[in-house]
Amino acid sequence: MCLDYNDTVSKINSNTAAVCHVHIGGLVSNGALSLAKYCKENGIFFVEDSAQAHGTENNNIKAGTLGIAAGFSFFSTKVMTTGEGGMVTTNDNILVTKMKSIREFGKEKKGIFTNYHTNFGYNWRMPEVSALMGIRQLMSIEDFIKKRTKIGLLYDEALKGVKNIRIIKPPKFSRFNYFKYSLILEKFNRELFHKKMESKGIQLSGYVYELPLHKQPVFKDFNNQKLPMSDYLCSNHICLPIYPSLKIEDAKFVAKMLVEILS
Repeated sequence: MCLDYNDTVSKINSNTAAVCHVHIGGLVSNGALSLAKYCKENGIFFVEDSAQAHGTENNNIKAGTLGIAAGFSFFSTKVMTTGEGGMVTTNDNILVTKMKSIREFGKEKKGIFTNYHTNFGYNWRMPEVSALMGIRQLMSIEDFIKKRTKIGLLYDEALKGVKNIRIIKPPKFSRFNYFKYSLILEKFNRELFHKKMESKGIQLSGYVYELPLHKQPVFKDFNNQKLPMSDYLCSNHICLPIYPSLKIEDAKFVAKMLVEILS
């Protein structure tokens, strides 16, 4: 469900400054690694949307380290949280200085002066209480991922052999944080399926994107854009409940009801 390497490279031209890659559902694809390498070799910035990818890696390369910079979300539903807000990771010291300035009214330290403004900036500082929560959450992230993985593998086993669905699986040699457990319904009406699951007392996890960006009203100038794979995946995917405190018997019930409804 991520950017396709060949399709992306075919669209790069002399005006291309950057490629922004979203690690959908927390999964770092092989295509992401290939695109990051291509961008580095061709002087193009590679930027990661790692909002969902805390702790994920592919071939021992961690999400957030592939390109010039990466953004992580700490919203309450993420693998780890500070309640709201996020973080940028980068190895570029110039960017570090600039971003620290922008997040605090465009200030930079100048000699004995702290209120020395070199940019227009914002009040984007993280509250201390949120930072403390984030530090504690980071200490628990391995446990969170372990529990999510257990549920994900349970779903894999329970849905083995079920026809007309496709499980979005992580690449080999990767470590997946199981932020989302996504399925493609290949021959079923998603809205009807969703309602059937609700009738069994099961609330599906939020979709990755119910409606792709190029179909959103705010981007009306792009509503006629032809992106058939995005349209198909957005229209036909579901995400099963998955979170560290989900009980094993409840996960088994979810899988059982899914099979029952689809049959």
